[in-house]
Amino acid sequence: MKQNIELIKPTLEMKVSYTDFAMEWKKYNEQIIPYSARLSGESYENWVGDLCRFEKRKRVPMGLYLPILIFWLKMNAYWVY
Repeated sequence: MKQNIELIKPTLEMKVSYTDFAMEWKKYNEQIIPYSARLSGESYENWVGDLCRFEKRKRVPMGLYLPILIFWLKMNAYWVY
């Protein structure tokens, strides 16, 4: 069977998917890895905006952060966490 695999950058429309992802980590009392995938007190909307700016290397906090890219994995029309 052929696998249909996509890597998709987070968008505002994917908030429910992110919430499901975060709840699964919380259910097992784990911290989200990688750290850059955590909201860290931000709203989901601000987090997605930050990812877009960081990807374009605009407003990347100096000294403590590296430019990052975050993707969702979608396999055969299902989100994989």
